[in-house]
Amino acid sequence: MIRKTYLFLLFMIVFASGISLWYSGMFLPSGSNNKYNFILDAMSWNAIPIDCEKEDTISGSFKSSSDGSLYFGDEQKYDNWIFEGIEFHILNYSNFVLFSESNTFNSDYSKTNVMELSWSFIVPSNGTWFLVHYNNSIYMKTIDGTVNHPNDSQPLFLLITLGLLGLACLLSMPVFRKTK
Repeated sequence: MIRKTYLFLLFMIVFASGISLWYSGMFLPSGSNNKYNFILDAMSWNAIPIDCEKEDTISGSFKSSSDGSLYFGDEQKYDNWIFEGIEFHILNYSNFVLFSESNTFNSDYSKTNVMELSWSFIVPSNGTWFLVHYNNSIYMKTIDGTVNHPNDSQPLFLLITLGLLGLACLLSMPVFRKTK
């Protein structure tokens, strides 16, 4: 009976450790520098959602480029595209919905006509925030960038996980000890 109890406790501790590792982002890219690359067609936008806690600092950079194409496969190249940038917004969920429905919205961070930008933003409230790249020109744009969202709770979950693994080792000692 005692052996089954120890095995059950060992299983629960290993299971809780796995959940802790998963939740802390160790198996997910959320705590690292994430690169992105996409093409914005003329008069289009792309949004990157990020789950944030209040006072998280998110940061990143991007570069917008164009070869003068109006659409994919365009053989004609135009030279008046050089000075046209894109709009960049950081929006909370409700303002993102307004933006996506082409309604008036309030941006917590906004830059217009940018070809290259390094940015940093302190999140004012919990929830999903959106990094919006909006191409308001008639030319296609290629966007290359990175976004960094450090997971501040990761050290705490790592400490909890190591503690649970240590406890599992201590509890498993009587189970695997040879009896004379």
